[in-house]
Amino acid sequence: TQTLTGRGVRYKSPARVVDEIELLRNQWHIDGFYFYDDTFTLKKKHTKGICEELVRRKIDLPWGCQTRVNTINEPLVVQMKEAGCVQMEFGVEAGNERGWHILKKEIKREQVVSAFALANKMGIRTLANFMVNIPGETEQDIQDIQNLIREIKPTAYLANVMCPYP
Repeated sequence: TQTLTGRGVRYKSPARVVDEIELLRNQWHIDGFYFYDDTFTLKKKHTKGICEELVRRKIDLPWGCQTRVNTINEPLVVQMKEAGCVQMEFGVEAGNERGWHILKKEIKREQVVSAFALANKMGIRTLANFMVNIPGETEQDIQDIQNLIREIKPTAYLANVMCPYP
């Protein structure tokens, strides 16, 4: 959005984020929430701060988030689970290195497998988002997506049809 606003992303402090969650819980009696952030774990320090604040205030609500397979690690996921995380959505997009290269994902198969294994080990539901109809896609690419789904065992998965615009 820098081209639209002339500045980068601004983050609310972890305390302010949890203030808003606490307000929603107390005033509107929400029973869970979701972080609509493209990559909730992009800034680990910020994510850890939110998790620490949720635990400290005993918010005790289930929540989910979107993230990337290359921005999580075990200590972070453990902390997220302790803070109430029940679901993580990953933009896997393709089933092989060629697809990730075309889509400029900058991820490796090992990262995908590791991230899903970690979330599954922690008892966190997983959603894998895939794209089909990427430029130059072959039948083997579709087979690789199917094989990857069988390997990573997501709780759910989606296949979105890519519609490139000029």
